[in-house]
Amino acid sequence: MAPYYIKSKRGKNLLVNKGHLYCRHSKKKTSVYWVCIRKPECITRCTTTEESLRILKEGGHGHAPDPEAIAARSAVEAIKDAGVQAPERAPVHIIDQQMHRLSDGVVAKLPLRPAMKRAVNRARSSRLPANPKSIRDLRDLPPEFRNTLSGDLFVVYDSYGEQDGSDDEDDVEDTIIVFATKENLKKLGRSSSWFTDGTFMVCPSLFTQLFTIHGLVEDVALPLVYALLPNKAETSHTKVLEAIKNKADELQINFPEPETVVSDFEVAIINSVKSIFPNATIPLCFFHLGNVQGAGLQAAYSDPDNRELKDGVHMLLSLAFVPVEDLPTAFDELREVLVDDLLDIADTFEKTYIQLKPKPGSDYRGDMNSSIFSTYYRKKVIQNVQEQSVFFMDNASYRKFQISSQRMFYVAMGKSYF
Repeated sequence: MAPYYIKSKRGKNLLVNKGHLYCRHSKKKTSVYWVCIRKPECITRCTTTEESLRILKEGGHGHAPDPEAIAARSAVEAIKDAGVQAPERAPVHIIDQQMHRLSDGVVAKLPLRPAMKRAVNRARSSRLPANPKSIRDLRDLPPEFRNTLSGDLFVVYDSYGEQDGSDDEDDVEDTIIVFATKENLKKLGRSSSWFTDGTFMVCPSLFTQLFTIHGLVEDVALPLVYALLPNKAETSHTKVLEAIKNKADELQINFPEPETVVSDFEVAIINSVKSIFPNATIPLCFFHLGNVQGAGLQAAYSDPDNRELKDGVHMLLSLAFVPVEDLPTAFDELREVLVDDLLDIADTFEKTYIQLKPKPGSDYRGDMNSSIFSTYYRKKVIQNVQEQSVFFMDNASYRKFQISSQRMFYVAMGKSYF
């Protein structure tokens, strides 16, 4: 086989010849001098022409050739290139796909999986500009960040980038960026039910929250709109709804008012929906808010660093998706893991919705109160689902089941109950 190049970890050429690998040492006129990559164990040199890569001279090695190790290096480079070409794919999936094409001998020479995942992420990062340090760095987003990989529109609203040269401090601090494709807006317009949520854990540091809107596509809730918000204010959520509505009008998309908008119990979101879509039904339960305030836990509940208490409240509310006959068992299991501060609230919850004593002739504690509370029985929320059941999907990974009402809006149909 003729000599050829492969890339080093730093992107420099390495010479491959007869199963041996060389790194570049020096150059003189038209000749390039290479030394065995195993130096100082092996200091064998090789001389080539620069243009045609013809071997002029090569010494003998004190070790056997290792074509599997060379193939492994090439495979890692292929994995990195695939990761750059398909940034939406998880590194682990790319690694698996490439490994299936390799022999056992080559696989044995590959780095460990965590190292290959880091290599993919570094390769991707090297092709991207530096992370912005302030909102002002977002003034002129390049086209590749305003459009999808296929060139379609993705940024539908940018409150800072669309200003006419203004650099007012309030405008900078209140920057809102909304992402959606034309096709996603069409899907949202065809969905009679919307599901909204705000998350903070995966939000970029320059913003306060990532606000998402899901719509039903063939009875599956899919994320269709993403918005980076500077705060949790009502005005910010209102601007998002206005922005997608205006963009739909601009693109001549049929965008009727949704029949139902499910929210995560945030007053700001609720008021925004009411102002933009006054006829939409907002199925909500303020049970948890009133009881949290009454128990003197409002500060702890609002503390973003205190997830344990908030998650406990959300898990209580997630019982709304459990069939009535299973509520007592699910509640008992949940009560075992609640923090002590929530036990009084849990007792009130049980008395209000589940009942303490079995009804005569009944094997479970649930009665009409449970049916009223249970979203399982609410036609508006499970519209067009009928006998299908529900599971929760986490926004960060889109795969993990979560028993949390903060995640209850990522509903996909046709799976088993959590």
